[in-house]
Amino acid sequence: MINRFRDIESKWYKNEKVGGISRCIAMDRFGSVLPNCVGYALGRFHEVLANNNLIADFKYRALDTAPALMLKKCSQYYPELVIGDTPRADSILVLSYPGDGFGGHVAYVEAVNNDLIFIGESSYKKAIFNEFWIPLGALRAKGDLKFIYSPIAN
Repeated sequence: MINRFRDIESKWYKNEKVGGISRCIAMDRFGSVLPNCVGYALGRFHEVLANNNLIADFKYRALDTAPALMLKKCSQYYPELVIGDTPRADSILVLSYPGDGFGGHVAYVEAVNNDLIFIGESSYKKAIFNEFWIPLGALRAKGDLKFIYSPIAN
């Protein structure tokens, strides 16, 4: 079952300078890390792990970086997190655009149904929160697609 409610005012989506626990860029004067794809995806990743009693704080801080660097940092600092090519629920989708250097996009994979992925995302300086089904092929056509599997990803 997909939980469509997100408390975007929770500590997972607030910068640590204003009482949150994220190091992502504060996007407003209240310290929200939204709208920002990294802020949302990492916040959701940590929120789900905390809800499953696997962490109590922002454990994977080094992933708070540009999408194109996220895979490198994951391999460098967190060997317990596996990177793969197949979408799994409760993973971070990392999309790197060809020739974009440090750019790209990340989102949180909520569910997978064959070749359809249900993602939650935020877009830098645009949408605070969106979620929708998207065909895997449509994502692969945009660039290099990888997934960072959380310890509960199935």
